[in-house]
Amino acid sequence: MRKCILHIGMHKTGSSTIQDYLQTHRTQLGEGVVYADLGPANHSGAFQYAFLDNPHGQGMIARKNFSKEKVDKLVESFKSKIISALEADYNTLIFSGEGILNLSESNLFTLKKLISLYVDEIIVVAYVRPVISYMTSAFQQMLKTHSAELSPAIYPKYKQRFLKFESVFFGQVEYRLFDSASLNDGDVLSDFCKRFDLPFLKSEPSNRSLSSLAIKFLYHVQKIRLAERSSLINVELIEASLAGVGSDKFVIPETIADKALLDMSEDILWMSQRVVCPEKISYKDTAMVTNDVSLNIISEDDRAELLRLSYNKRFNNYVIRITGLSIEQVVDKCFSVR
Repeated sequence: MRKCILHIGMHKTGSSTIQDYLQTHRTQLGEGVVYADLGPANHSGAFQYAFLDNPHGQGMIARKNFSKEKVDKLVESFKSKIISALEADYNTLIFSGEGILNLSESNLFTLKKLISLYVDEIIVVAYVRPVISYMTSAFQQMLKTHSAELSPAIYPKYKQRFLKFESVFFGQVEYRLFDSASLNDGDVLSDFCKRFDLPFLKSEPSNRSLSSLAIKFLYHVQKIRLAERSSLINVELIEASLAGVGSDKFVIPETIADKALLDMSEDILWMSQRVVCPEKISYKDTAMVTNDVSLNIISEDDRAELLRLSYNKRFNNYVIRITGLSIEQVVDKCFSVR
């Protein structure tokens, strides 16, 4: 009996860590277990090229500004790679891409029809992050590439993401709560490996979290930036440069958290009916501050720590290039010291 595991994220639930692990250890996953070789470890792009109705004008693909001819070639290439993976010799085939969530219900019917030609069982698995935890992570990840605000735009929108999967796969979507107390050993990779009987070898997380102070600084840098969104190389520079700044965890202001929980009450109820420990979907961190202008306030020690970033010439030059200001000028322009 052949089966296909379709891991669809959701975003901000350690998907990159799972994908990098499966790609790196593809020869160590066990007899008959294959992680599909579609090129990149993250299969999001492959599935979007292969199954979107009009990939030329869709989000991530449109931003690349490829010619129609190049997009058409990529569509055919990724379709061919997915079919080759399905035709290969395996007992269990794994696909993983949070971008699969961007497919429409019609796209998903096409996807299911194709996969069903080759396997006897399809397991759709999604890790689900609580509302406030998701917003906190999504906000800081967005800040690494462009300006972002704490607004309804970063709500998780569970029903919009997952209902179409339930329609296409007849409700057979396995939801796993992305919460340290719920995950095996508090780790999403360990949890994924245990669920699907894969060997677990320790691995470093693929995305780095930044402190509250680092997020405050980055928020203002991105807000006054002059250039286009950051490239992957610059994101790596941002992460490396700000990794050692500050120690307190970033949490979103309490008033914004409360508004999100109120606005999303119906969506939260829908998701809560599908996970263990449903109360955790609306969990609110007790460390939240109540002052909405907290992004603009730092201490004297915080200011000194941010100014030390100026010694990182590469990062300082990057800040100057995208804002027209040095790190010291950004700090003096954007923060009140209390």
